[in-house]
Amino acid sequence: MGRWGHRMFEGDQDEDMAAEIGFKISGETPSEEFAWVYFFTTGDPDEKHPDIDAAAVREKLDSGLGDNLFNQYRETENTSGGSLFEEGRLYLVIILAAMMMRCGAKIREEDMQHLREIVPAIPSREGYMWPLCDNGFRGPGKRQFLAALDHYQAGTPRSFVSASCFACGKMNTDLASPLLRCGGCDGPAWFCDKDCQRAYWKHHRKMCGPRKSMMLNV
Repeated sequence: MGRWGHRMFEGDQDEDMAAEIGFKISGETPSEEFAWVYFFTTGDPDEKHPDIDAAAVREKLDSGLGDNLFNQYRETENTSGGSLFEEGRLYLVIILAAMMMRCGAKIREEDMQHLREIVPAIPSREGYMWPLCDNGFRGPGKRQFLAALDHYQAGTPRSFVSASCFACGKMNTDLASPLLRCGGCDGPAWFCDKDCQRAYWKHHRKMCGPRKSMMLNV
């Protein structure tokens, strides 16, 4: 597996899981599925995708499909098998939630609470990880998801592409002042303020600077 960033949907693992879930949401053929995966993992909520109507996707999920998918994935979240890592089926529930937030779909309160409970069970690492063992969250992605749980409002799409603080996970829409980008990174990395940057520096200093060429993983 490869990874090009430290946040959610910035690696092959997340996109592979999104492909599985995207197919169940769309009900389309595998060739059309790629448009859905792009929409959910790469697109920005403020941008239009020529083949996807975000409002229609939200309506489809809100009509019962979203609840059914949560029921389905929660039922198997403690099982293992296939090519997933040990906590992989738990992480599928998190990817499902992020995709639903991406288009502003409703998530039941009991599911939101369950998401908060399972986040600590997912492997998380700050900085580089050998690709074959790079499972679950990176630290900035974990905090990005936790911030989404705290700030999400059904009906308002939540981006997982827009800048988010590497230390606390908040986005510009959560803050009174815009995020600051680290001036020394090709990454890039963002922070709410100098306090967040200092708090994360012990981890960030190891990856701050120009990105090495031809790296399979960051």
